[in-house]
Amino acid sequence: MITIITEKPSAAENFANALGGMKGSFEGSAYEIVSSQGHLFQLVTPEHQVREELAGRYKYWKLENLPWEKEDILWRKALNPKTRQIFENIRAHLMHADEAVIATDDDPSGEGQMIGWEIISHAGYHGRVSRMYFVDESAKEIQKAFRDRRTLPPMESDGEYLKAMTRQRYDYLTQQDTRIPTILARQNNMNILVRVGRLKGAIMKLVGDQWEAYGSYVKKPFFEVRYKDEKGNAFSREDNDERYDSRDDVPIDGFSCSEVVIDSVTVKHASPPRLLDLLGISSILASQGIDPGTVQATYQRLYEAHYVSYPRTEDKMISPEQFNELRENAPLIASAAGIDPALLTHTEARKTHVRQGGSHGANRPGSRVPESLDDLQKYGPGAAEIYELLARNSLAMLCEDYEYLQQKGHLKEYPEFTATASIPQSQGFRAVYDDDERKEEASAGLGLHASPFVYEGANKRPSRPTIKWLRDKLDKYNVGTGATRTSTIAEISSGRDDRRLIDERKGILSMTPVGDYCHRIISGCMIADVETTEKLFSDMEKVGRFEMTPEEVLDGFTPMLLRDLETMKANAKKTGHVTKIAADEDHAIGPCPKCGRKIVYRKREDGSYSYYHEDFKTTSCDFVLSGTQRYYGNSITISPSAAGKLLSGGRIRVNGLERKSGGSYDAYLRLRVNGKYGNLEFDGFPRKKSSQGPASRS
Repeated sequence: MITIITEKPSAAENFANALGGMKGSFEGSAYEIVSSQGHLFQLVTPEHQVREELAGRYKYWKLENLPWEKEDILWRKALNPKTRQIFENIRAHLMHADEAVIATDDDPSGEGQMIGWEIISHAGYHGRVSRMYFVDESAKEIQKAFRDRRTLPPMESDGEYLKAMTRQRYDYLTQQDTRIPTILARQNNMNILVRVGRLKGAIMKLVGDQWEAYGSYVKKPFFEVRYKDEKGNAFSREDNDERYDSRDDVPIDGFSCSEVVIDSVTVKHASPPRLLDLLGISSILASQGIDPGTVQATYQRLYEAHYVSYPRTEDKMISPEQFNELRENAPLIASAAGIDPALLTHTEARKTHVRQGGSHGANRPGSRVPESLDDLQKYGPGAAEIYELLARNSLAMLCEDYEYLQQKGHLKEYPEFTATASIPQSQGFRAVYDDDERKEEASAGLGLHASPFVYEGANKRPSRPTIKWLRDKLDKYNVGTGATRTSTIAEISSGRDDRRLIDERKGILSMTPVGDYCHRIISGCMIADVETTEKLFSDMEKVGRFEMTPEEVLDGFTPMLLRDLETMKANAKKTGHVTKIAADEDHAIGPCPKCGRKIVYRKREDGSYSYYHEDFKTTSCDFVLSGTQRYYGNSITISPSAAGKLLSGGRIRVNGLERKSGGSYDAYLRLRVNGKYGNLEFDGFPRKKSSQGPASRS
């Protein structure tokens, strides 16, 4: 009898549908299917990992008890009492099994392998163990995986298991990284939990540093001569030393109008963008108010129903077989997502998207196609949005390239002034999926004549940290997969106020008071260094390839912790105090435009209100946004929803503003930081009248 162990009940159902039932015969082989429920076993708490006489040292949170001695830890695991019945059922089936099949998820981390081996080893099974590797849980893939079962070596010689075990044990040791800053905080009368770990530390360092760069930005304007033709194209000097601090200093009178000379006209092509990973999906949908935790949970349900591919993939491309399936299903996918199938004319596999090898393939629509997006609503919030985004991103590779003419030119009288114009010829994939991060600015082409003007520029301000920005940073260092990044962001941006590290609002990541403390306390620590984190992920992969042993990876932890312990102690002496964590009467509005920490709504006894820092008494940032603003003689009331838009970098529409000369007008206004205060500045006129807006005159 072949006993197949799946990771969860939903997977068992899919296996039963593919093979012909929970028990039976498939192509002459008798089998039975049993289901786990994720990890049935877990590492016990530190005080139970050591000999009895050492239990106190490992139980109590005191700095003198750190670091732990790795040799003291016995790595004991215990069965979760809630899953005992599940384990006993699997063990009963394994007693008469001739072959035990690990059919858990094939995770890049090896976690699925560990789940299977934990069950098999604790059940006392010593027979043949094999593995089913499947791209997804479709009937075709499951049947293929059953036929192609691979015999596994003993658990201690299985690279995937060793990789997962190393990761699990390393993460267990990083509990000490949480204890240190938490102990230091409590010594300073702060009752908070500061969670630090492999990926958490790197994320907090990146996000915190970016907010510091954003908040410390000092605008340094400069002025120079540029030209503009009748079509709006700007001509400038590539290496220009003639920049001035004042507009009045620019020698504009020394320049006259000039003819434009076309140097070249070239046909250019842009190919479709790369396929999205789970964090890429989250970064786009966050702007629609769908947070990473929701994306993660809903995507998983869509996967279990075969509508999307495996979520926890590390592949960035798809195989030729997966491409053929996508191409075959493309008309149905396009119909469901509201895409014109006539645009899908590029039927050859692109080298930028398709290659041999890989496993699950990049994230894409699954083998099952809905008749309409409405059919997906039952799978959770954001289901339709997730599927449509995946469909458009994936089907873009079946569209033609975006084509444009690139004109390059210079000024006849001043040849050092040059310009480039991009003239769209064919939208290609952009009619299906518009990847704005690579978008060239469309132009009507270069003109015939250009006139000089004084251009005002400035040093570029660092951007606010967003999910998309963070994804690009983590990609640069190859830290984590799209799924692990998404789950980590979801974890640190949820939960109680005394432990939540980040607030996520429509894709913008802002620091909570606890997160700000975490960032300051881990400054200079190796656990927060992204290059150290990159090396750690790489070393764990080496364990899976038998290029390193688990002991070699784990032995590097204690020296790093000792160094970080001293760094955190030093940081604690100069780190401010978090006096208050989200009082009930305060309502979080958005991130501070100067430092990124949480801004709350506070009402005074006289009925007036303002927006300022949650921990305003101790924070070094003094930003305040008054609830009532003066704008050219008009009094404008800033509602909480309007304040949220302004703080998140948006604009508000205000109707009926009075002119000093008489009459009224409507305008868009944006937040401008003026010292410690937030003021309003003009950001354009509406194209048409509207009677609604989040802000109103009072």
